[in-house]
Amino acid sequence: MCWNCDSTLVASSDLSGIIKVWNISTKKAVFECDEGEVEFVQFHPKGKNYFLSGLSDGNSYFYNLKDGDFKVLSGPSGVSCKSASFLNDGRFCLIAYEV
Repeated sequence: MCWNCDSTLVASSDLSGIIKVWNISTKKAVFECDEGEVEFVQFHPKGKNYFLSGLSDGNSYFYNLKDGDFKVLSGPSGVSCKSASFLNDGRFCLIAYEV
C-alpha cells in the first residue's frame, strides 16, 4: 500500500493481483486492475496521478490514473521485481530484481 504525494489517493494490492487506487475524500475506488502476482505498488513522488507496480513475472507497469494509459517496463523474464525508487528529478526510476 502507498500514498500519493498529496495524500488524496492510496493504492493497495492483494495476493491475488488486484490493484485498487482509492480516493480518500469519496472513499471510492478510482482505478482497478488485475495484473497477477504484485510485488509492490508505488506512486510517483512528484506526480499525484502516476504510479508504478512491480510484478513477480519481471514486468513493471507505469500507470496514468487520469486516462488509464500505461507503459510496460519489461524486465528479465521470470525474475521478480522486488522494489523500485524514483530518482530526485522524477524522470528516472531504478527497479531492483530478485537475484
